[in-house]
Amino acid sequence: MEVSSSRMLTHIDMFFDYVPFISTVTNIVNIFQKFLIIPFIDKDYLKESHYFFHIQNKGLFRCVLLIVPILGNLIVIGVDSVCNRRDLEDLNDNLEILAEEGLKNIELMETLEKLKEEKKSLKKAIATELEIYRDRVNLTDRLISTKEV
Repeated sequence: MEVSSSRMLTHIDMFFDYVPFISTVTNIVNIFQKFLIIPFIDKDYLKESHYFFHIQNKGLFRCVLLIVPILGNLIVIGVDSVCNRRDLEDLNDNLEILAEEGLKNIELMETLEKLKEEKKSLKKAIATELEIYRDRVNLTDRLISTKEV
């Protein structure tokens, strides 16, 4: 139950960052927790608790900015929307690169299959040539043995 409530608190805190006046209260609490509670929490528990991990990694400048009602919220909303847009653009760029790499991998796999087929054909051709050579050697041996008799 602790994990789900921790995640719920994290999402509530993130939501309240966009709500004027409520963000003032929650970010004063965040600053208090950041400097007076989190330093005394066991590091293993910090890694397990989504909420305290979130508060620990939340920027101090963001918290201070969100103490200012309305103006602070508008600035944070603007910054977050720009960052989210950049993240989406980066994600799209990465997806395009992955798609190109995927196509290259498919082409490489097709080339590898062709090379395997060529290798099989070469092995068959070599085996055939070897058989022909053996037949000639056997025929030559027979001819030599018949001439000797």
